[in-house]
Amino acid sequence: MAEVLSFDLEPVILAVEISGQKYTLREITGVGHIRYFNSLDARTVRDGDQARIANVAELEPLLVSLCLYDSQGNLVPEATIRGWPARIQRELYLRVKEISHMDETSNLESLKERRVEIDRQIARLEEGQTTKNS
Repeated sequence: MAEVLSFDLEPVILAVEISGQKYTLREITGVGHIRYFNSLDARTVRDGDQARIANVAELEPLLVSLCLYDSQGNLVPEATIRGWPARIQRELYLRVKEISHMDETSNLESLKERRVEIDRQIARLEEGQTTKNS
């Protein structure tokens, strides 16, 4: 018997609170997914065999703006998200990618790079705790 793929159309939703304001972070829709990847493609600069993404930092608030809803059910404008601290934008961006299964490119090298970044972040936090405790 052939495998049957079964899906639930209800998006993954996370509750978010920022400075007392309630939001919901929802799994990206197909339309949002297309808009995000078209923006990514438009920023890709190719030079022979090399490729890089120009203005990559602009992708994080864009993706969040496609998935973050206010308490009235309206998408939060990208301009609003850009005004928030980078640590909040980054965390929301990472959570959207996680719940939307957008990190398909994980390989050994990319995982090692992420581990190095995580180790750096841990060291900074531990250093801050040591400073506070002194």
